[in-house]
Amino acid sequence: MPVGDFVADVVCEDKIFEIQTGSFSGLKRKLESLCRNNQVRLVHPVVQIKTIVKLEPDAKTIISKRRSPKRGHIWDILSELVYIPTMLRQKNFSVDVLLIEENEFRIHDPKRVRRKGGWRVIERELVSINDSLTINSAQDLYEFLEEPLSEPFTSKEIELAMRCQPKIARQMAYVLRQLELIEVIGKAGRFLNYRFKKH
Repeated sequence: MPVGDFVADVVCEDKIFEIQTGSFSGLKRKLESLCRNNQVRLVHPVVQIKTIVKLEPDAKTIISKRRSPKRGHIWDILSELVYIPTMLRQKNFSVDVLLIEENEFRIHDPKRVRRKGGWRVIERELVSINDSLTINSAQDLYEFLEEPLSEPFTSKEIELAMRCQPKIARQMAYVLRQLELIEVIGKAGRFLNYRFKKH
């Protein structure tokens, strides 16, 4: 539905629901515009469990099924929030992260997609929503920490507190810095030292 210069996915009175399955890069301008006069909820599914289903060329007959070894986590949303960190300052903005299970259907098409062995995704099917998290403000990001942080701390301490990959910890630190929740106070070896910023 048209809203100003943009098209919104779902509009319900003064609430807008934007469903984004891909990257948040390039979304900031649209979200800022939509938030001026509306409450905006950005819904983003993260695939926790994926079953890859390979089909015959008729797209009906199943050749094989296998569970992908890759597992998504609720904190994977940080990989997208790095594109729009300051949106979490907007009172009219929130993010719903859905941890899902899905089936991904593929058919063999060597002419179109060579880098994946000739298998092309033709459909994704939602199996279940296993968990969810709503981020209403910058402070809600602290929900990702399973243990408290003692100052000073580095991305390594964030990694341990979140029990996540180093890349995710660095992204967490970046988002918190952009939101002016933490600040750099020096270095510890190759890591930046942080402390919580006083307001």
